[in-house]
Amino acid sequence: QFVTVSRDRRLKQWHIQTDQPTIVYEAKEALTACAYEPTRGILAVGTEEGGLLLFKADNLELMSSQPAASAQIKAMAWSPNGRHLAIAAADHSLRLGTLE
Repeated sequence: QFVTVSRDRRLKQWHIQTDQPTIVYEAKEALTACAYEPTRGILAVGTEEGGLLLFKADNLELMSSQPAASAQIKAMAWSPNGRHLAIAAADHSLRLGTLE
């Protein structure tokens, strides 16, 4: 399986063999970036307004929603130990968050 995010506000989890979405989550704003953390099964999703959404990766259950940047989130990456999330925004800022 894999996931996609898009400006149409949809987060989709896809089934590889059928090329069909298995789960679709519709957000309140455009989605612009995502990063998967395999150790804990967390999917981080960034929004056009600078929001950060955290999901359980297996079922796309929303775990939390919080502001993370003052501009559109362009890219995200988890640290190797899965505790830190780097967030790059359109205003050229870079933030590092820690998840316990």
